[in-house]
Amino acid sequence: MPGESSSASSSGDVFVVGVDHRTCPAVLRERLFLSEAALPAFLAALRADGLDQALVISTCDRTEVIGWHDDGGEAVARAAHRLAALGAFGDADLAALLAIRHGPAALEHVFAVAASLESGIVGEPQVLGQLREAYRQAAAAGLIGGELDRVMQGAFAAAKRVRTETAIGERAVSIAAAALQVAREVHGALDRRAALFVGAGEMAEMFADKLREAGVSRFLVADSLAVRAQTTAKRLGAHVYGLDDLETAVAEADIVLCALGRGSVIVGPDLVRAALRRRRQRPLFLVDAAVPGDIAPAVNDVEEAFLYSLDDLENVAREGRAKRDEAAADAWMILRASVADHLRAAAAREAVPAIASLRAHFETTRARLLAEQPNLSAEEATRLLINRLLHAPSEALRDLAAKGESPENLLGRLFGLSDPDRQ
Repeated sequence: MPGESSSASSSGDVFVVGVDHRTCPAVLRERLFLSEAALPAFLAALRADGLDQALVISTCDRTEVIGWHDDGGEAVARAAHRLAALGAFGDADLAALLAIRHGPAALEHVFAVAASLESGIVGEPQVLGQLREAYRQAAAAGLIGGELDRVMQGAFAAAKRVRTETAIGERAVSIAAAALQVAREVHGALDRRAALFVGAGEMAEMFADKLREAGVSRFLVADSLAVRAQTTAKRLGAHVYGLDDLETAVAEADIVLCALGRGSVIVGPDLVRAALRRRRQRPLFLVDAAVPGDIAPAVNDVEEAFLYSLDDLENVAREGRAKRDEAAADAWMILRASVADHLRAAAAREAVPAIASLRAHFETTRARLLAEQPNLSAEEATRLLINRLLHAPSEALRDLAAKGESPENLLGRLFGLSDPDRQ
């Protein structure tokens, strides 16, 4: 869910400035995309601008500067100016697209990004790795200090809790991911498996990316247009087959995607049975992505052949999205609890200097009293010490009472008193 901006902390706080898939159209986000090679120079520019704790995450969904600064407003302005220069925007033009967050709103946003609750596809795991890489690059540039490090470690820990304590990443939510899920159900691990694309277009390349991520190492291509087959084969590092040798190609593949769309069946049950005999009945997973279909529906009746249409995969994806929506509610509860824990820990750290100063004051007062009157008895020394230590607080409590404010709650919290008059 989008975070709302809040005022920046005067003592230093986390901030986030940038664009994402909710605030900025894709065509404009592309202008702000930072490649891995370009990131070091951008980080160096932020450091030259006076930001000493900052990282940049740049993905298809977002480009954001996450940082910590004593003057959050000025730091945001500098980061926004750098982003505008990166995308060749005027500062005012980009300002209308920017999402700016400070303090708790920024903290929740960073935790949610790490947990993939702010992604275009909720629950996709890639963003956590991208955020870790952004952290690594910033650390290499000397831009990770203690404060930002605690923020990021908290975000990584929250993301891990969301992954392990909810089912948010367990179901496929896109057609390509659904195909991958079914392929694993048919074949188990996909390393050392081969995929055949009949019809070498965008659909083949979209599925190929998912399959390659899953470990598929060998690709085959068949198409009615030789030049298209060769072009796709070059991009995928694939072997090319002709349509007249489709039985051999299917026999060599474990996963078959058909997206030729010639208006006639090119893969029928006889071809599949022959291919399975050559495969010694090792199962085949087939996807018919063509309209009208390339694969005869009767193929689904062939033993060890598992045929899915795009509608079948969409149903798998729809079920996955529903399950992820249910898991997202639990994930947000975990995330907000993690943010609250982080804020409490940060507040406790801020109290440490005040506690140390109070203890030093008490010790100085004790030492001064003993130096002034070294021969006091223990009873006299403790009585005088109590009087001296309580003099300033007593005056402050009288001032509160004179202004109509009750000091009882403050005393109860400071000294654990249920009754401030208790001896």
